[in-house]
Amino acid sequence: MSIKADLKQLLKPYYLFNILLSLSYVVLKRAPGLCNYLFHVEECEFDGRETEILFFLVIVVMIRTRKSGSVSMINYLSSSFVYTKVANLILWFNADFLMGTVYGIIFVLGALLFPEPAYSGPDNVLYFRGLQGLDEELARTKDSYWLVTFYAAWNPACVNFAPIFAKLSTEYNLENLKFGKVDVGRYPEAAQKHRVNDSSLSKQLPTTILFKGGEEVVRRPAIDSKGTVAKFFFSSDNVRGAFNLNNLYEECKGAVKAKKKHERSIALATSEAFSFPFSLSTMVRAKLKAVPGPRLVIKVPSTTTESCLYLYFPPSTSWASMAGYDVRLFPMYTPCAFRAVGAAQIAAVRRPHFSCSLTNSPTSFDSAIAFDPPRPPGKTTTSKGPLEDASLIEISGLMLTPLLQATMFELGSPATVTSTCFGWYRPTSIAITASISSAPGARKTKAFFDISQKLRLWKMLIIFGEILEVRLISCNDIEMFISASLCGTLVAIIVAILTAVVAYFKWTYQYWHRRNVPYLEPRIPYGNSDLLKRKENSGVRVKRHYDTMKAKGWKHGGLYTILKPSYLVLDLDYIKNIMTKDFQYFTDRGIYYNEKDDPLSANLFAIGGQHWRNLRTKLSPTFTSGKMKMMFQTLVDCEPNLLRKIENDRVEKVPTDIKEALGCFTTDIIGSCAFGLDCNTFAEENSPFREYGRKVFNFSKSRLLKLSFASSFPKIAKFLGVIQTPEDVTNFFIKVVKDTVSYREKNNYTRKDFLQLLIDLKNNKLAGDEGYQHDGETMSIEEVAAQSFVFFIAGFETSSTTMTFALYELSKHQELQDKVREEVNAVLAKHEGKITYEAIQEMKYMDQVINETLRKYPPVPLLMRKCVQDYKIPGEDVIIEKGTGIMIPVLGIHYDKEYYPDPEKFDPERFTEENKNSRHHYAHLPFGEGPRICIGMRFGLMQSKVGLTSLLKNYKFTVSKKTMEPLKMRARSFIPTAEGEGFWVGPGPPGLPLYYALVVLLLDQHMHLSDVAHLVYPAPPHYNIGNHLMHINNNKTLLDS
Repeated sequence: MSIKADLKQLLKPYYLFNILLSLSYVVLKRAPGLCNYLFHVEECEFDGRETEILFFLVIVVMIRTRKSGSVSMINYLSSSFVYTKVANLILWFNADFLMGTVYGIIFVLGALLFPEPAYSGPDNVLYFRGLQGLDEELARTKDSYWLVTFYAAWNPACVNFAPIFAKLSTEYNLENLKFGKVDVGRYPEAAQKHRVNDSSLSKQLPTTILFKGGEEVVRRPAIDSKGTVAKFFFSSDNVRGAFNLNNLYEECKGAVKAKKKHERSIALATSEAFSFPFSLSTMVRAKLKAVPGPRLVIKVPSTTTESCLYLYFPPSTSWASMAGYDVRLFPMYTPCAFRAVGAAQIAAVRRPHFSCSLTNSPTSFDSAIAFDPPRPPGKTTTSKGPLEDASLIEISGLMLTPLLQATMFELGSPATVTSTCFGWYRPTSIAITASISSAPGARKTKAFFDISQKLRLWKMLIIFGEILEVRLISCNDIEMFISASLCGTLVAIIVAILTAVVAYFKWTYQYWHRRNVPYLEPRIPYGNSDLLKRKENSGVRVKRHYDTMKAKGWKHGGLYTILKPSYLVLDLDYIKNIMTKDFQYFTDRGIYYNEKDDPLSANLFAIGGQHWRNLRTKLSPTFTSGKMKMMFQTLVDCEPNLLRKIENDRVEKVPTDIKEALGCFTTDIIGSCAFGLDCNTFAEENSPFREYGRKVFNFSKSRLLKLSFASSFPKIAKFLGVIQTPEDVTNFFIKVVKDTVSYREKNNYTRKDFLQLLIDLKNNKLAGDEGYQHDGETMSIEEVAAQSFVFFIAGFETSSTTMTFALYELSKHQELQDKVREEVNAVLAKHEGKITYEAIQEMKYMDQVINETLRKYPPVPLLMRKCVQDYKIPGEDVIIEKGTGIMIPVLGIHYDKEYYPDPEKFDPERFTEENKNSRHHYAHLPFGEGPRICIGMRFGLMQSKVGLTSLLKNYKFTVSKKTMEPLKMRARSFIPTAEGEGFWVGPGPPGLPLYYALVVLLLDQHMHLSDVAHLVYPAPPHYNIGNHLMHINNNKTLLDS
């Protein structure tokens, strides 16, 4: 194909559309204006993974287009489109889940609306329906050559070879030199018999074989005795040369001439001749030959490609004279017998060796009409009874005259249909319209008969050739039945829908403008969020918006989460009003929960309204100082397992994943306090409490998408039964609670833990306790499980995260670590070295360290509220509508230089009493404020103090090289968690008593030492001996320098 023809071909919608799809990601990523609209500025460069995908794509396209036999620019493009589009799909999904989904939809619509242009030129190729059809044809035409191509519609090399093979079939076609094709994708048995590998990586597609007398003569590509496939390039010249088509054509042409000469000699000897006027649609004359028998043979030239053949029998025709004659249409090879049946004169279509009788068939025909063939003059014919292999099927969907009832007779094995042509039969004349398929070797026939006795009008439909299977995908021999007008309609509908969607987005994104609230410009379809991309933590994202608004001098601003408007509060006085002063307007968090389908989601943190008030009233007394003191010993009892883990790592000289160790520690504490169970997570790596705890905080893209949908459309989500807690997690925790409660109640067993308090609430046994007020309703077992569950997930994850970050900062700042250790040991010395409730209350610097940790790493970086009734902002002409989501950017406030100079610095001195009093009270919100302040705040702080006290009194910590620095927060975690494989610290030597034991051990082992061996260990500050350099001399004496 010339370059000019290639360029003309490129103007077709298929190529234009696929070129745009193939280049979409690269163009949109590199075009500044478009990229800045779809991505953040810093994302408008290819990262390492994208570069790898693109480089791999180039290699794949080069290899596959070479293997596919691409001989022109169009072939190269067609072969590479599938790989480039798949690569783009991966790139879009990698960059953005929603964009990937949109691209995938466009991908599919493009395949439906713009199929690849199939070869539509002339051909003389017979498409065989499976191995049986091929074998039958090879056996029937043993005196002919067959050039058969085994192909797969999905294979680019086969697609490229299709027009070449079609042109060769028209150029060399003779009645004894035929061309055929078999789709091995649909008929793998044909590939198996003829030794053609039909796998996706096959080097044998396409394979072309020349048959003579049903036997293989030559094939390309060839296969040697070892099964190695010889490379063959399927160009027109190569095929001509490999199969010697020019010489083969001359040989077959000579054989055809000899056969025709023989037929003419037979015709001259015929004693009976017929001359029926007949015409084709193009007035091509067929040759009428009378042969002995007597028989009428109508031969249509093999080059005829007319769509319809018309036969007209004038009224003077004697039907009796037609009896016993077979009418054959060549090269259709479809036998049709016409016989007269009394006065009815009904024509039947049958195979020559069958006699027809339909008297026993459940049809609409008059039962008196029979298809029993008459006896020709001078001969006797015996009826063979009903046509046993004919299946009778009633058709209800044909567009026929309403008074005509349709019935179908299928003769022989199932056939396929290309088109339908109708012929009207009257008693004095017959007209048959037969569709001639482009596949001249088709042998199957289906006949439709419709009859109306009232109108005396008989309708006959004969379909010759193959019925193509109707599919909605265009490739080679599969037609797509969508007209051009329908395609235009679909495109118009899609464009209209997209226009309406964009218009709705634009109108929604004017929400804050209509309410006089400044807002950050949103982007379709995300708004100001990246819920599906999730390239940064939600707290970090909102902090970025906070910084932008703060730089503009705004006190508040509007944001959009897809289509949901949200109100971001910057001014601390506004925050105070929302959280405390005007709390009645903002009682709910606006968090999705589904009490019916997801009972654990209906916990104190998520629920709102009167339900929350009642439950909060019940639970508040369980977190008083008295109750905390009661549970304190349970926390201390979990200390030995933690210390044993750290000590084992120290002895083995391996770094400790402190995040994992503290997670096990807090899991043991919460498991004991919330469920009264010994979780033993240090001993059991796959402890169910630990595994399910991790699973709760594992947010995949699909789960995030589900939660985003539920948050945006809570009513629809509840109707659909959307849940946010994994089902196996729900089943586990409810079973644990039910079993534990049942055991305690049956055995009258009690413990000093949180679950016991919930059981007492359930059974109304707290009447008279401090601050307890009962609303007259008892708690259900599901409510007990939900509160135990939220206590578990909030307690173990937030506390372990806080301790982890505290140790990380103290490991980086050794002077601060020494200072807090000095306080710990000093306080514990007053309490006989024991960790008690009173002892940790005295650790003021420990409080400062934990508060500074909570400032830099707040466990909930973004607080949510929901406006439950219209609210006018004091001093502003702004009304917050009922149902609007409120965002309180905790992380942004905690890093605001106005409140915390040099916010990146870890400085516990910010939380001395003097400095705290100099700041706005709402500048520090790790647990929220007001009536919805975290109810377990005291327990969380107590747990963190116990864990840090246990560790710092015994060990010195340093940051291991395995810790990823600088820290980067995980994008798919609501609670701040660092990326990487964990926080790794190296525990130093224990305190001084163990330190001295180490030195004594060395002295007692009579080790062979050099003159002076140096051991440098920092001693705990409270022994007032500082860091000592110990010398061990050969005389085993210890010198202190």
